[in-house]
Amino acid sequence: MNIACVAKPQRISPKIKAKYDAEYKKLKENFINDSKNAAKVMTAVSLFSCDVNCITSVALGSVFSTLYASEYVNYVDRLDKPNSFPFHLGIPMVLVLTETSINHSILNLHLDYLQVLAAFLSYKYALCKACIDSLYKE
Repeated sequence: MNIACVAKPQRISPKIKAKYDAEYKKLKENFINDSKNAAKVMTAVSLFSCDVNCITSVALGSVFSTLYASEYVNYVDRLDKPNSFPFHLGIPMVLVLTETSINHSILNLHLDYLQVLAAFLSYKYALCKACIDSLYKE
């Protein structure tokens, strides 16, 4: 015997919906700002090395990290639409292709993959900070 249970859609009052929308908007802005700040810090720290390859590697990873965070937020905003495509998943691939093309070009730059990866993963700091802030808020 199969029993199917269909949930009735719940109606949310406009006040509660406005409250959640405001909280989400604030969380989204904080996440994007924190990812930009983490990218800025990574780039500023790389300036102390005085190595053009290191600075370029970290700057490239930081730019793509910020781009990934903003595209991820845009994807979450489009989740309710049926044809939303996760463009943010292609950003790491474009990063690797960009780094490879720079390394194999006639420019005298040799980017370090680990430094690019560390700078790219700086958006994870913003993600962890957003999770911790939401836990302490409640």
